[in-house]
Amino acid sequence: MANRRRERTITWDDPEAMAATVRRLSGTEFLDAWLRGDITPPITQTLDYRLARYDEESIELECTPAEFHFNPYGVMHGGPIATLLDTAAACIVHAHLPAGTGYTTLDLQVRYLRAITLGTGPLRCVGRIISLGRKVATSEATLFDGQDRRLAHATSTCLILPAPA
Repeated sequence: MANRRRERTITWDDPEAMAATVRRLSGTEFLDAWLRGDITPPITQTLDYRLARYDEESIELECTPAEFHFNPYGVMHGGPIATLLDTAAACIVHAHLPAGTGYTTLDLQVRYLRAITLGTGPLRCVGRIISLGRKVATSEATLFDGQDRRLAHATSTCLILPAPA
């Protein structure tokens, strides 16, 4: 097997400084800053996905499968897929939180429905709220291809808590 190594350079902003800023923002202020490019969560740089849009009902992330997402079988690894689903499911919860309030994912149940390859093309991940309480929220996220075929689906539970000082 010939060596066909690839190389990728990743840059990101200081996560501690970003966290200090995000703690002072409401969920919608954070998402607006992300959309404008003022804030870019480091994981989005690592996995090369972006926030495309959000409103009160849903959030959409976009990602194009790339070789660095793949497992040894030449399909997108479950980890990046789960990360997209977790981000969409958690960020729609965040969209409803006031400044000074944070969240953490308590669980994430993922179902992988179709293999994702370079030929799959651009992906769209949609997150929606199922239930939003004072302490716990449940949400879901679905990953689609360009023909609106479901590729993966997840449900999530998030614990709502005061943002750390």
